[in-house]
Amino acid sequence: MHNVSKLLLIFDPSFGKLETSVQKEVFSAFNELVYRLVFSYVKNHHSAQDIVQEAFLKAFTSPPHHLDKNKICSWLRTLAKNGAINHLRKQKRMIPSIIDNDMFHNQHCLLYETLEQSIEREAMFTELISCIAQLPQRLKLILYLYCFENLSYRHISEKLSISEGSVRQSLYRARKTIKDDMNGK
Repeated sequence: MHNVSKLLLIFDPSFGKLETSVQKEVFSAFNELVYRLVFSYVKNHHSAQDIVQEAFLKAFTSPPHHLDKNKICSWLRTLAKNGAINHLRKQKRMIPSIIDNDMFHNQHCLLYETLEQSIEREAMFTELISCIAQLPQRLKLILYLYCFENLSYRHISEKLSISEGSVRQSLYRARKTIKDDMNGK
C-alpha cells in the first residue's frame, strides 16, 4: 500500500519549501502510484515520465477543494490516467489527420508490435516530419495550429485573419501534399 501521508504533502502549501530529499520522496511515492498505469496507456517510457510529471504538477498547483484521505490515491491515479488519455488524443488527432495509416488508427496493435514494426513505425514518423518540414510556411502554420494547438477552423481563421474556407482548403492541401510525398517515397 502506498504511503498516503507522503502523498498528502503534495497539497501542503509549503511543499516548495520542504527539503529536496522530502520532495523527492513525495514524487517517488507519486511516481510509484501512477507510472505503470500511465505507461499501460502510452507504451512509451519518455512520454509516461512526462505525463507523470505533468500530473504531479497539476496535483500540486490545483488540488481538489475537499480531499478525503481515503480517496487521495484514486484521485491521483485518475488525474494521471486523464493526462495519458489526453496525450493519446493529441497523438491520434495529429497523426491520422495528416495521413491515413492503419497502424496509427489502431492503438491496440502497438501493444503487440514486433521490433521490426516498431522500427518501421519510427521511420514512417521521421518521414512524416520530413514531409511536413518541406511544406510552405503558411501551410505548416495552419497545420501546427490545427494539430498541435487544437484550434478549430474558426479560431485559426480569426487568429490569421483569413476565412474558414481558406483554412479548410489549406489543411486539405497540406494533407494531400504530405500523403502524396509519403506515397511517392
